[in-house]
Amino acid sequence: MIITIARTFGSGGRQVGELLAQKLGISCYDHNLLSEAARQSGINEDFFRRMDEHANNHPITGGLFGMRFPFLSGSGTTDQSLDANTLFQIQSDTIRTIADREEAIFIGRCADYVLRERTDCLKVFIFANADDCVKRVVNRLQVDEEQAAILIEKTNKQRSKFYNYFSSKTWGKASTYDIAVNTSLLGIEATAESLAVLARQLKAKAIQR
Repeated sequence: MIITIARTFGSGGRQVGELLAQKLGISCYDHNLLSEAARQSGINEDFFRRMDEHANNHPITGGLFGMRFPFLSGSGTTDQSLDANTLFQIQSDTIRTIADREEAIFIGRCADYVLRERTDCLKVFIFANADDCVKRVVNRLQVDEEQAAILIEKTNKQRSKFYNYFSSKTWGKASTYDIAVNTSLLGIEATAESLAVLARQLKAKAIQR
């Protein structure tokens, strides 16, 4: 069973993914995906993380175009030109490699689109009521409510632009996913448990075929 989670900022989607992974006894890949991608590609991990951060802040035209980052090689580092498309391809290859070797949960990074050909993939979109998102960001980042609202809007726009640019679908649109869940209804723990029940049912159904 492979599960992908796209989420709005402040919805608690990452926490849901981590709890869900614990309940199912499988791995959850979020920022730790970068370590795997760096290892597979041979790129210095510190620079890979800087590249990823820059691409996330400037998901389309601002991204990595024209920037140069060092690769690790047997004899040290060498300059190679990388752009946002190359970064996306490296991450996509890593996601596919992991999905081929183990059951896992992937958070963000267009994983649902990258794994669109798989029949064992549950694609989830997690969101929450605006007030709950603001409260969660205030508590997490120690900012005021106005700053939190601005960050939420900015981050969601970035995620939407990134996803819509690299995929043929629309970020946040119901038909893009198998299920959309509002964490404001049940809370983080109960949402994770509900998804765990669904995942187990789908896995059992697949085994019976």
